[in-house]
Amino acid sequence: MKDQLSLNRIQELSKKVLDKTISEEELIELDQWYTSYNDNEVTELSEQELQDLGRKLYTIIKEKNNPPIKRINFIRIISSCAAVLAMLLIGYWLYFSFNNGNEHAHLENKQAVIKDAKGNEHTFDDLQVGEQRQAGALAYMKEKDGSIVFLENNKEQSNNEISTVITPKGGEYKIHLPDGTMVWMNADSKLEFNVAFSKHERYVKLQGEAYFEVKHLNNTPFIVETPKEKIRVLGTKFNVYAYLSEEKSITSLTEGSVQVGSKDKVEKAVILKPGQQSVRSGNKVNIQNFDVNEVLAWKNGEFMFNQARLEDVTEALSRWYDVEFEFADAELRSVEIWGTLSKSEKLEENLLALQKTQSAKFEIKGRRVMVIK
Repeated sequence: MKDQLSLNRIQELSKKVLDKTISEEELIELDQWYTSYNDNEVTELSEQELQDLGRKLYTIIKEKNNPPIKRINFIRIISSCAAVLAMLLIGYWLYFSFNNGNEHAHLENKQAVIKDAKGNEHTFDDLQVGEQRQAGALAYMKEKDGSIVFLENNKEQSNNEISTVITPKGGEYKIHLPDGTMVWMNADSKLEFNVAFSKHERYVKLQGEAYFEVKHLNNTPFIVETPKEKIRVLGTKFNVYAYLSEEKSITSLTEGSVQVGSKDKVEKAVILKPGQQSVRSGNKVNIQNFDVNEVLAWKNGEFMFNQARLEDVTEALSRWYDVEFEFADAELRSVEIWGTLSKSEKLEENLLALQKTQSAKFEIKGRRVMVIK
């Protein structure tokens, strides 16, 4: 059997992978082709055609994802257009062959803390379901699903008291604000809010990433302030990516309507429709469509990358595993990544998955990870 398969044979095997009808012999055939695959080989397709086919397969595979399935622990670093096809076929073969039927399990380190107006920190570690406690003027309790409910406080003297929920690196948490709004907070994030919301507006400040399901209240807008923007809504669902260390600030709308503008109002605010996101970099704002599975992957226990720069990938891993990455070669920062990793895997396992490409290697030294060629 020749190492280089014909295009028709690759497409035939690809369909069988997607349909989960591929035989053991065909898996071996595909594996042997992959093992001997050379990015510089001459193929029957042009680079543009390979790239288009790769993206098409990637989209089809993502549409077939089922939430209960544990995602792959394999990813291919793309060093050329031809490598797109190899990454998709073999990476997702591993996805369907070895991870079918496994339930996703979150990391154990998910604890958040709440800081009251006086700066005292309160943990949720030993809080029992239904038990009520106080953090300054703010009362809270734990739900059966482990989320924290902050109870409404109508006392006027509490209007100016600020509470802050902090999720550490490696942590994430779901909270219910006093107005009934639900917020899922990603790792290394901070959310400030008034113990008692005003009758005229509900105002919160976010640094980090969070997904909001805002309770609709007539004539009482919900406003999210980030380091770069203000987002104004009445009742809707959206994700905000606004880490203080990041140049970009991204608001992605899944339902309803939001108005996004800069904090200093240097330009007119934009209104997003469901399926749109605003991407701010400096004073420039781009409005574009987005893949909801990719944007909300973090909320579902995954890292999902679609032509992401390796530098952005390591930034996400750094926040989850509480490590620092250092690049020995600046060129490695812009290497493109496609694929999905599970947040429930150990750091070593996910780095091994990245390293299988031989385009980048990782050396762990305590809490430092060196990225080398």
